[in-house]
Order: sequence, then C-alpha cells, then structure tokens
Amino acid sequence: MAKYRNVLSGQNLQPPVIPLFPVIKKDLTFLHEGNDSKVDGLVNFEKLRMIAKEIRHVGRMASVNMDPALMFRTRKKKWRSLG
Repeated sequence: MAKYRNVLSGQNLQPPVIPLFPVIKKDLTFLHEGNDSKVDGLVNFEKLRMIAKEIRHVGRMASVNMDPALMFRTRKKKWRSLG
C-alpha cells in the first residue's frame, strides 16, 4: 500500500480520484486507536488534527469543479468530429 499512498500524495494527481475505502478506513483506525484521546487529562488535539488532515485529503480527492456548459461544449465538439 506504500506505492498507492505515494501516488495519492503526488503533486500531479488531479481530482476526481476514487480512493480505496479499506485503505482510508485502516488509516483512520490506526490514527484513532494508536493515539490517546486525552493526554494528561486534556483533549489530544494533535490526534484530532491528524484525523482531520486525513479526512480533508479524502475530500480533496473527491472534489472537482465542473462547469456543465464547458462539459456540454466539449461533448458537442467530439460528436461533430465523429460525424
């Protein structure tokens, strides 16, 4: 899974990307189980930051700004070139 994670963290990866759910689930589980929720009786905000970072990463993979008008024009050009 190291190669998979390296590809996902690459700079030239363009969304939308469908991540493998078992990998995301495993990462979140390790973050949750591997870190205490409280340190010295206080909330462990570093744990929460790590979990939030992982969730934001998944959100960025899935987000894409699509312009329906541009998509329609592109599709229309493709059909003209085929016909």
